[in-house]
Amino acid sequence: MKRSVVIYKFLSKETEASGGFSVPHGWDISIIETLLPPGVAFPKIFKEIYNENAFDEFDSSPITFLENYDGNASEIYKYYENNIDFIKECCNLGYLPFARSDTGSFDPVCFDLSSNKPGQGDYAIVLLDHEDIFIGKKNVVKQHISKSLYQFMRNKIEN
Repeated sequence: MKRSVVIYKFLSKETEASGGFSVPHGWDISIIETLLPPGVAFPKIFKEIYNENAFDEFDSSPITFLENYDGNASEIYKYYENNIDFIKECCNLGYLPFARSDTGSFDPVCFDLSSNKPGQGDYAIVLLDHEDIFIGKKNVVKQHISKSLYQFMRNKIEN
């Protein structure tokens, strides 16, 4: 199934309870990438979701996707701006936070930067234990969520 179709069906299904989503968006999520360490970037599919759509925060268990309506006033931008040291530490460990756990904890949902194969363009999704990151542990993965964001969305629309 085409990536754009998967994104549309996923957002249609998962944002229904929070009021749906709208397109086109009008701001570029790559502005957040300027806050990240050199060489760290979001996968293309994540950029497509956030650049081409606008939505309120919504849960898609076990992930809470952050609101992205208002550019640098959006929840996703504020998340990066307010937690940049923590996010950089995650990146140093090989993980790029992009969402939160739907439990309400501070545990970040991340792309596993070591899981991308050349040409693949997407990363495995993992849930990290924020307390383990704060105390400097190297093994911080709490749960493996999906082999990719694309696969996570496909699973959600097919179930």
